[in-house]
Amino acid sequence: MSDLDSCRGGKAAYLFSMFFRSSVSILAALGWGVVTAEAAAAGTPPPVAEPKVELPALQVVGDPLEDFGFRVSPVFDPAPSTRLLTVYTPVVDLVLPNTAASKAGIRPGDRIVSADNQPTGSMTRSLRTWEHLQKKKWAEIATGKSGITWQLVVESVWKPGKTRLVQLELPTPAPHWGATTWQAPTDRVPVVVPEQGPLAPRAGEILNNGIWMILRETYQKGFRLPTDAANPAFLCYQWTLWDAAGGHRMLVSRQRGRTDIIFEVITQSNNSPQTGGNTPSRSPDETLAAATTTLAIKAVAYLTSPSGRLEMAMNLAPAQELPAGAASAGFQAEVEFWLNKVGKTSPLWPLGVIKSSNGSKQ
Repeated sequence: MSDLDSCRGGKAAYLFSMFFRSSVSILAALGWGVVTAEAAAAGTPPPVAEPKVELPALQVVGDPLEDFGFRVSPVFDPAPSTRLLTVYTPVVDLVLPNTAASKAGIRPGDRIVSADNQPTGSMTRSLRTWEHLQKKKWAEIATGKSGITWQLVVESVWKPGKTRLVQLELPTPAPHWGATTWQAPTDRVPVVVPEQGPLAPRAGEILNNGIWMILRETYQKGFRLPTDAANPAFLCYQWTLWDAAGGHRMLVSRQRGRTDIIFEVITQSNNSPQTGGNTPSRSPDETLAAATTTLAIKAVAYLTSPSGRLEMAMNLAPAQELPAGAASAGFQAEVEFWLNKVGKTSPLWPLGVIKSSNGSKQ
């Protein structure tokens, strides 16, 4: 479920801090000690690693955020705010397929007003109130009991002022995220990409199986992808794969009446076990969803379509457009990767990196 430029209205630093906290919890869950600079300077012992959360029904290990299948970032909430009191509430950034969230109808852009009848608003951008509510629910999950529910009142960015009640349930009935065999989400209408081109079949796979999310603001603005009153957020589906060189993310959207494809080549992400590392703590084949949702810190992105023609390219940090000539080689390499080095490599996930005969990833 990770910001230099949040997917939501200029809340970049806030989303980065949320994803950073998530990655810290992942490291703790996997047994890595996390020590602050202040603690190291004071000579205090490192904190004890928290026990990892294991849900056999979901086959998810590590990050409790995956249990319900969505992630959030803090966004200013004008309704409860006053001139003296600024309130932030959690807004959904992404929804994992075949999870409690997707089955309950949660969608990116939903503002979570309350959870189990408790208000979620916080006077700080760190969403302390929401974090407290999450911890209570995670503690309930950790007991191992079944039939856990979470009632959320949400307000859609597409229907401001109108709320709806959704109920998330665990364990998630089949098909579910983390099952031994992947199944296309049953709550998603199958899409056939209408345009012709070499990337059309792969784009269709992402639309039908990928993670639903709000496109990060840097790409939405840099590639001049429109939003308006009818579509206040630019939504897309994505899948992320990793090889020795780093991350490869393909984002696909049909929001503006055509199939937009963005390739994101990640050279540094926010949840690497080593500072400045290139790869996440685990790969998707090891059933840790953070590998598919980690946020890029340094990356090059390319805008294209099913035709496979480069339309625009840009650096993420600093955010600037790249000349077509300078971007051509990298773009062609990414097209080659998604066309010829990706396929159905594991029954657990829809797409994976094809390994060569000697066992190495091509």
